[in-house]
Amino acid sequence: MPRVGLISLFVVESNGIRLLASALRRAGYDTDEYYLGYHLHHVKRTLDADDVKRLIATMRERGVSVVGLSARIGALLPQAIELTRAIQQELRVPVVWGGAHVTMAPEECLDHADYLVLGEGESAMVEVTSRLMAGELATDIANVWTRAGGTEQRNPLRPLVADLDSLAYPDYHSNSDKFWFRDGRIDEGDPLAKEPVYRLMVTRGCVNNCGFCGVSAFRRLYEGRGRFYRVRSVENTLAELEYALQVRPKIRRIRFDDELFVPRKDWLEDFCREYKARINLPFDILSSPRILDDQTIELLAGAGLDLVYLGVQTTGAANQARYERTVPDHDVRRCVAKLAEHGVRPVVQVLIDDPDASLAEKRALLGVLLALPRPYDLLIYSLCHWPGTSRTLQLLEEGRIGPEDVEGRNDKVLRQFNADFTRPRAAVDELFLALYMLANKRLVPRPILFWLSSHGYFAENPQRVVELARAVNMGKLVVRGSSALLRGELSFHTLRQWLGDWNNRSLPSI
Repeated sequence: MPRVGLISLFVVESNGIRLLASALRRAGYDTDEYYLGYHLHHVKRTLDADDVKRLIATMRERGVSVVGLSARIGALLPQAIELTRAIQQELRVPVVWGGAHVTMAPEECLDHADYLVLGEGESAMVEVTSRLMAGELATDIANVWTRAGGTEQRNPLRPLVADLDSLAYPDYHSNSDKFWFRDGRIDEGDPLAKEPVYRLMVTRGCVNNCGFCGVSAFRRLYEGRGRFYRVRSVENTLAELEYALQVRPKIRRIRFDDELFVPRKDWLEDFCREYKARINLPFDILSSPRILDDQTIELLAGAGLDLVYLGVQTTGAANQARYERTVPDHDVRRCVAKLAEHGVRPVVQVLIDDPDASLAEKRALLGVLLALPRPYDLLIYSLCHWPGTSRTLQLLEEGRIGPEDVEGRNDKVLRQFNADFTRPRAAVDELFLALYMLANKRLVPRPILFWLSSHGYFAENPQRVVELARAVNMGKLVVRGSSALLRGELSFHTLRQWLGDWNNRSLPSI
């Protein structure tokens, strides 16, 4: 029987591919999942020729007649184009692209795929598959762009999915329909089947509209097409987790990957009560100091929350002026202190490399970090100019960046999404990156770090401070990894990523 083959490039944890596969299987279509490579931190500039040959041979043997490929980020376009051409030449089947980059920059993709599925793609992909399996063109389907049939069609988006409970869970039990290609070998079964961390999302959209985030582009795209921020029911969320624990018994932790974990008190109260009774595993979330008031922290900690990725980004003044965010510095201090009081580890997320960041602002951000109670973890991101975001559009209009700086025209997101010292920076920027890395660690007293930030010699000669930051960061990573290993939570994929970063001297802050 003809099959659909869905391909994820360098994202073994792809939630989108698994959701599409579940939607297609629910609609009655035999569907394979193909995972090529490991993860975005170790992308090869060209695909492994043997892996591509094995992938195509497997699809031919299994009778794949429609191929879907996830173009999650623009930096993977060269590999996506390379693979698409090989499939079209060898199998002579239609190739459908979807994913965030397809949605935000479809004009860059239209020359290469037979069909593009923009936005939320479950229903559209089922309709496209139905047409193509019947030998028909799929040119007039909402969410689809195509040049099939000789004319270009840019169909409008359908309304957003209003009821998230109506969607199928990601499928982790159809292991005979999943294949993982890497390092010259093929493994049958889901790459995450034995992983100790289960990742899911309970929302779509976001209540925030941060100027640097791709959500701002999606919000503009979907204006007038339904409620943007939607939440699954508590029962639906817990039912997925109970299913996951049945088919993946090695799970030791739950990770909620939502841009911002549910900020509704009524939902949280029901969730915390039921989660503790039915799941009772440690979990982590992404959130904001503005959302996490003292009562919410206490509620979540009582249900098993032990780690929060806390979106701070920069100083309160810069957040408001530049990114349309309200995150007062005093609220950050309160939130970090309250999390620590309840035994919840805060992972503070900051954003650097904005062209408008002045020296005074960089020093002020260091002051914010030094004012937080130690120890805490730290993730430092380098600003990526995602297509269509309000910040990217503003910088382009002002001439502060050029088209070549927009994600998809370069591979910065693969090399510097997490900021490290492998990217050339001005000496003063290297100094501040090193100081940020040291700010959350007890080894160097706070006054010394602040003194270093204003000393002219180190602004021009930051090498010693950089080497100290590297060494201290590496030591903390070893401690953190050992602790995760003892708890049975160290993921194979995370370990491989860390070892690769270690080998490349590109370890991000922690």
